Amino acid sequence: MSWVLVPWVFVNIVLFGILLGYAFGLQRRWQSTSIGFIAVALVLVSGTFLVASLQRLGIQAARAGLLPGEWEDFFLTNYQLVLSLVGTVAGVYAITRLRSGIRRLEDSERMLSVLTDKVPLDLDASKWQLTARETEVLGTIVSGNTSDQEIADALYISTATAATHVRNILRKTGLSNRLDLMLVGRQRQDSQQGEDPGNI
Repeated sequence: MSWVLVPWVFVNIVLFGILLGYAFGLQRRWQSTSIGFIAVALVLVSGTFLVASLQRLGIQAARAGLLPGEWEDFFLTNYQLVLSLVGTVAGVYAITRLRSGIRRLEDSERMLSVLTDKVPLDLDASKWQLTARETEVLGTIVSGNTSDQEIADALYISTATAATHVRNILRKTGLSNRLDLMLVGRQRQDSQQGEDPGNI
């Protein structure tokens, strides 16, 4: 049985490393957002599980003779105390981060619902008379790239050109901001797909 412990420890560490890397990636990309808060909670919970798993593996390794016998007492006493403290602190903090993330998601959903109710989604898109490039810019905004820099990067144009296209689109549609463009543009895109699945 002892030969299983070493690869099992290695597998635990590798899996934790993958999970930790993914969670840190989420946190770095979505910092100060609901997803970032949830990623922090995920890191803390997974870290606590790893610490607990290592305790059990340490006990088994000591009983199998892979570690000195006194290590079993260490894992059952001092390590258990550290595990309890880490688990309590990490658990409480993870819950607060998770609650904050969920609260932000709920706030975002309410805000989107309010904005959707206020935006005139029944505009006649055929009267917009957007150019081909303006249509591409609108599609980029619909996909979530709303800043001039994001639009410019997506379409390989300058930020000044992107800003000009956005101003022209707002003027032609009669909308006041880019969020309205995103919502109305998405509605327009959905209606086009409904009419002709092959034409986006």
